[in-house]
Amino acid sequence: MYCRTFIVTATSPVQLEMWYNNIKHVASERIFERGALQIITTRTSENKCMMSIIWPDKKKADSNAKEFSERLKQLKEFLKVEISEGEILFNLSNPFPEPKN
Repeated sequence: MYCRTFIVTATSPVQLEMWYNNIKHVASERIFERGALQIITTRTSENKCMMSIIWPDKKKADSNAKEFSERLKQLKEFLKVEISEGEILFNLSNPFPEPKN
């Protein structure tokens, strides 16, 4: 599996909220239709978040990056966007969903 993470900094909390709501309610459907397995978005400060998109492999991630490159260029006009990516080494889930006392 392959992960591409976008670190997004907006000029205000409202601008950030508009961006992630657009991803959540509009763009996510298209991203999933293109083969993404998971989208995880985490707010890291009042006007900053990171969005990780999990793909089956780098080839699939790269083919989609080409499709969304124009949209990314438009986003960079009003948001600061940094991109980090790489192969997922492991992905663990808690085998003990109920806390042990």
